[in-house]
Amino acid sequence: VLDTKGFKTLRAATDLHSRSSTSSCIFLAGGNDAAAQLWKANGGTETPVSIAQDFITVTPDSTTTTGKAQIPQLNALGNSWSAPTTSETAEKFYNKIGELARHTHNSCGDSLDEVLNVILAPDKLKEALLAIIKKPKGAAVKQTEDKIATALINSVEPAGATQTQKLKEKILNTMVPELTEGSRSQVKLRTLVYPGEIQVTTLAAIQKLKTKVETEASSKSCPQAVATNQAQEEFCNAIGDANKDKCNNEKQCSYDDSKDRSKKCKFDVEKAKAKGATVTQAQTGGTETTTGNCKGKLQK
Repeated sequence: VLDTKGFKTLRAATDLHSRSSTSSCIFLAGGNDAAAQLWKANGGTETPVSIAQDFITVTPDSTTTTGKAQIPQLNALGNSWSAPTTSETAEKFYNKIGELARHTHNSCGDSLDEVLNVILAPDKLKEALLAIIKKPKGAAVKQTEDKIATALINSVEPAGATQTQKLKEKILNTMVPELTEGSRSQVKLRTLVYPGEIQVTTLAAIQKLKTKVETEASSKSCPQAVATNQAQEEFCNAIGDANKDKCNNEKQCSYDDSKDRSKKCKFDVEKAKAKGATVTQAQTGGTETTTGNCKGKLQK
């Protein structure tokens, strides 16, 4: 009996095979229809028979010996490969291959020529151009847009067998930047063959540029908001006598109203030192200041 799971073993007598059948499948026969034997040839020629599109080979048996069905394709497959890991059964691996075989794989290719041969096919090329021309994404293609795309393609070479080849040549001859260690030059696109090499040389160029910039930056003096004590004094004076709170909030300024003076917001050297503001020391020819990692001469 055949169901969705395969053939079931008969457990009772049936006319489908033999009146004496007790525990055998309808395909089997032998000593009292024992399930261990294949059906008999009944005196005929014991010629192997292929069934299931040659997937199974059956050899009839006219004796009381056991005859077995062979599955040559699976036998050969089992001898030629095994599961990749011990935890994965061969059956699961084989089924996964079958799943992958049902999926269509679309690839543009691995080389520059292969990619261009795919994208420059007239239908692919027009599709790409229309995607740029039309405004709303997914909107229906207008007749004018189709004409524009066709005109762009035909502007390279009139429609014909050489059309895409001419366009391909134009693309291959396009000048593009090529970064190599220590230099940057313009080369034709067709000369860039190996993407990995391009990536390596680009990274080398970027690293060299980074090192150069860092070296130059470390040799420069840090910019100072206020370079000298005189400039500090002018900064505090500019706050004005009416802004006492603002004056006192500045780390280098103090408001002094103990005397009748023209400028009450004055530069306070001690406060500036305590607050970490730049304070210059009187020197001949210039003022030296150190802030963080920067050191240099600041002119008065």
